Amino acid sequence: MKILCEKFEENNPKVQGEVLWFLSNICVVDNHYLLQQVIETGILSKALKIIPTGDEENKIEASYCLYNILEKGSYEQVFRISEEINIESLIENLSTFYSMELIKISLLCLCKLTQRALAFAVEYGTERIDGNLNPVIKKITSSQKYYLIEELLKHPNPEIEENARVLIDELITPTLDKFDKRMGE
Repeated sequence: MKILCEKFEENNPKVQGEVLWFLSNICVVDNHYLLQQVIETGILSKALKIIPTGDEENKIEASYCLYNILEKGSYEQVFRISEEINIESLIENLSTFYSMELIKISLLCLCKLTQRALAFAVEYGTERIDGNLNPVIKKITSSQKYYLIEELLKHPNPEIEENARVLIDELITPTLDKFDKRMGE
């Protein structure tokens, strides 16, 4: 991992892309110890900073790293990195200005992050104790670029359209309805 960190520090987009690709493949492994090493070395933090600032190819690779951690990481691991995830940048990457691949993976990251946040709230009971809106849903719905998600409901790519529908209709809207009902009581 140290070598990957050193290579990443070179600030060469081509080298960073190769490191991100390698890192993404490491994160696919269903091994919590290995994922913990990725988090503890700080390389994941560096990768997440590429999502808002990198070139498009590196944004894609960094988003795959994030998605794989969200998919394979433990609740504790996902919780640990959650503050470093730039939700606004993931939403901005949904613009039709970007490639279909970046839109797809950014949307998948938002879906998986929302699923994990909602599952975490149920698992740890914060949904009942806290009384506040889930922070991930709050960040997504309060984004000035939220309309980009809504626009994807009419996207010509069926996978993108379906994932946007899942995010809005199955994850966000029911949570907002439940929150509104709780606040009205």
